[in-house]
Amino acid sequence: MPYDSLKYLVQQNKRHQHSLDHPNSPCKRIALPTELQSRTTRFTWALNLSKIPEEQHSHYACVYMGSELNDALKILVSPEDPEYLTYTQIQTKLTVHFDATRNKFAESIKFRSIMQKPEESIVSFTLRLRQAATYCEYEAFLDRMLIEQMLAGLESREMCDEIIAKKPENFTAAYEIAYALEATRNTADEVKTAVVKPDTTNKIGYEKPPFRKNGNQRPNSSSTRRYQKSPNQARYHPSNQTSKDNQPVCSGCGENHPRSQCRFLNANCLKCGKKGHISKVCRSKTTRDTNLITEDKPAENIDVVQHLSKLEVTGTVQSSPKKLIDVNIEGTTVKMELDTGAPCSIIAKSKVATIKPEFQLQKTDRHFASYTGHRINCIGKTSVNATIGTTTSNLYLYVVEGECETLLGREWISEFAQEINFERLFAKPDLIHNLSVKQPLSLEHQRQLDHILNLYQDVFSNVPGKISGPPAKMHLKNGATPIFARARDIPVALRDEYAKEIESKISSGFYKRVDYSEWASTTHVVVKKNGKLRITGNYKPTLNPRIIIDEHPIPKFEHLFHRMRGASLFCHLDVTDAYAHLEVDEEFSHALTLNTPTHGLIRPKRAVYGAANIPAIWQRRMETVLQGLENVTDLGNMGSS
Repeated sequence: MPYDSLKYLVQQNKRHQHSLDHPNSPCKRIALPTELQSRTTRFTWALNLSKIPEEQHSHYACVYMGSELNDALKILVSPEDPEYLTYTQIQTKLTVHFDATRNKFAESIKFRSIMQKPEESIVSFTLRLRQAATYCEYEAFLDRMLIEQMLAGLESREMCDEIIAKKPENFTAAYEIAYALEATRNTADEVKTAVVKPDTTNKIGYEKPPFRKNGNQRPNSSSTRRYQKSPNQARYHPSNQTSKDNQPVCSGCGENHPRSQCRFLNANCLKCGKKGHISKVCRSKTTRDTNLITEDKPAENIDVVQHLSKLEVTGTVQSSPKKLIDVNIEGTTVKMELDTGAPCSIIAKSKVATIKPEFQLQKTDRHFASYTGHRINCIGKTSVNATIGTTTSNLYLYVVEGECETLLGREWISEFAQEINFERLFAKPDLIHNLSVKQPLSLEHQRQLDHILNLYQDVFSNVPGKISGPPAKMHLKNGATPIFARARDIPVALRDEYAKEIESKISSGFYKRVDYSEWASTTHVVVKKNGKLRITGNYKPTLNPRIIIDEHPIPKFEHLFHRMRGASLFCHLDVTDAYAHLEVDEEFSHALTLNTPTHGLIRPKRAVYGAANIPAIWQRRMETVLQGLENVTDLGNMGSS
């Protein structure tokens, strides 16, 4: 019917009804969930849509408003009779009484406290902001106040920073940015790329055996048991919890963050087997058939044995392989995995039978448990003679049920520490095999080698040579003026080596000292892999912005690898101080002048690292030199191979 809105108002009014005093006393306001003005407006629309004559509107209102509002109307208009009131008068009387006048300061305080709720959409959040700002009377400042409160109340700080960075002109623009960011984030969450699922990581620990209340030790058993919690212990329900700072507690892991951001969304519970939460917060009354220990143990009663049986690292970097050590146990060589997290050495019952068929087990007070709380039944320990290298010791080996890796724990590691080469065990493997001469050269071969080195002294010299051809030139931009930079100081630890390197360049004829120059740039020191210094020019603020940079394509590694496909033997030839082989003309040399803290102004006669046009000039020259040579590839400014 067209009067449903007013009926709904009456139903809500019944839920929040307050007693009304005698007509002669001031009547109390009835707390209504929605403003009466809004409800009466909708009722007026319904009357007009139903084409009810206007003179009958008041009668329809009295019939459908309900007994409670009728009683309130009688009290408000007493001693007059409501029957003779017009619809407009009834509407005015009720709205004035029930709709209290809004205080703009109080409404502004409420507006300032609005924050985005967990998992609330941007649409819903901005709608609440607009509704709250209705009675704040911000007028011309409404747009700015809406933007500021939206930024202050957003749950995602990243989204807030993104909106600020884009500087929206009005609230509509800010809303569109936030809505687009939210849609992008939701789409990214839905589209999941295929990820290699890593194998489970076993973490074994041992605990002291539990005791019964009468003091007797609980007998060792492999049967599945669970310790019962005390009756007065409150059950943990993360969905009903909040942190001290009113942050929601995730129902999937128990941490303080929204459920949508939980990293265990796709995790499988080890208690009930269901997906989406972990056993810590599982609310299921049934458990899977596992040796799950739910009793909380004091920290001092737990000694953790950490064992990684297999860990797959997703991405391009492969995981480190297991560190296996050959151990001679009772005359049999056994590969044991080095596990510094294990306090003792562990072996499966089926494996120890092959090593020592007639073994005898001794009782042990150690009970092992995995990282997830699953019990690993230790059936005892046996004494064995173990040998690593030249050291032999009689040690205990703990035997467990089922299948597990044979672990070399800390007890054995400390016993054989001198025999284990940890540096070799954890060294990075060589990815590229190098060719080396294992035997010394014969006298004849040594004579031939010396002859080749003497014949091509200029090729194998540590002093750079010179590429044939015209000297390199530069082209200044129109209106470019010289820049003179003061010398930059050098760290004291590098100063002597720095001065020695410059002196060697001057004596070799690559640099020359000058007394004055219009151009001057500071030096930049780079320590090379061999420990020597490479002195380059810091031309970025001085020369580079004022020259026209030469253009020439630099080869990409994928193109070089394609040319080397099928090759099995490689030789790398490194050009000593590559750019120093390239001469420069007088104008270019003047612009490359360096201001040093030890030798003053020096002017390079050869190309220097740091000038923006040198790489292209060098690449062009190298391609000319190597043109026509088969199976030779230029690696840019790194040399040739």
